[in-house]
Amino acid sequence: MSNANEGKNISYELERAEKVISKLEKKYHTLYKANYLSKFQCDTLFNEMMTVLVFLGDLGNTGDMNAIRIECEEKARKEFPKHPKKARTSFLRSYDNYTAPFDRLKERCWRVVDKVLTKK
Repeated sequence: MSNANEGKNISYELERAEKVISKLEKKYHTLYKANYLSKFQCDTLFNEMMTVLVFLGDLGNTGDMNAIRIECEEKARKEFPKHPKKARTSFLRSYDNYTAPFDRLKERCWRVVDKVLTKK
């Protein structure tokens, strides 16, 4: 990364999102076990998870992530200057390392959303 603070800011925000998701997952399971998933509770959980998903989407579109993407592209082009397909594969592999935490958190959100939607 070109700036050490970029990764720290993103990591910090991902940790915050992870804590919120864990809290909402726990809330869902507690309400489910207590058989207290009313329409209001389902709507509330749904809206809270959607807020987290929007936050993760916005975080993935920040200047920090764009800088990381550009850096990964440049590195791949330098690594394979005469082989665009290899450069593309290298880029995707390295960029996936940065986007994987976003994907995991989004998957967790969508699992709760799916559960909530089936209970409505």
